[in-house]
Amino acid sequence: MKYLSRAIRTVEILLAISVVLMVVVNGVSFFIHSPGLLLQSSGFQAFVDRVLLYVIGLEFAMMIIKRDPSLVIDVLIFATARKMVITMENGTDFLMATLAIFLLFSARFFLLRKNSE
Repeated sequence: MKYLSRAIRTVEILLAISVVLMVVVNGVSFFIHSPGLLLQSSGFQAFVDRVLLYVIGLEFAMMIIKRDPSLVIDVLIFATARKMVITMENGTDFLMATLAIFLLFSARFFLLRKNSE
């Protein structure tokens, strides 16, 4: 049983390393192939979309390695923020996303406070 647990953990770490490597490779490729993207009107939105996607990938890799419940909330916060920045169509969507981020930060605060006691 201990051997199986160690093998699963090794696969998880290899998966996390592959996620980090793919984020780095994709990020470098993005900056090489689209240097003038920020000068276009929709370029900044595409840039923010990519950066937040990379942050989510890195947080996901850290979540796999550390196994900390607060990191799950961090990933959800970044994913909600990315959705909020990229595809908000009306005020109701913006309000709901803001409320979701507030609730996630509140849950994170209470989890961290509970763990520190």
